[in-house]
Amino acid sequence: MQPILTAIGDETIQIILLVLMETSCDTGMRVGELTAKTHLSIPAVSHQVKILRDIGLVRRREEDAKNYYYIDVRNNGELFGKMKKLSADIESFMEIESQNGEN
Repeated sequence: MQPILTAIGDETIQIILLVLMETSCDTGMRVGELTAKTHLSIPAVSHQVKILRDIGLVRRREEDAKNYYYIDVRNNGELFGKMKKLSADIESFMEIESQNGEN
């Protein structure tokens, strides 16, 4: 999970992921659309999308000569389950620490 946690720790990648969450696997978004919605440069979006593709969070769908990018929730169920568990574990830890601080 380290490559994924490293990637999602990047503010630019977070912005791109938030925008991609607005679309579905069936539609996806082109780099130009991501650029318009994020106000990032085309090279920045392309670079970050490549990172997301390399770690398996984002996939590309080709249609004619156009590429559409989307979050790959179908093939990452186990990964997202691990991330959800990690989040719940952190939340539980924070609750315990908060209670210990009150005592």
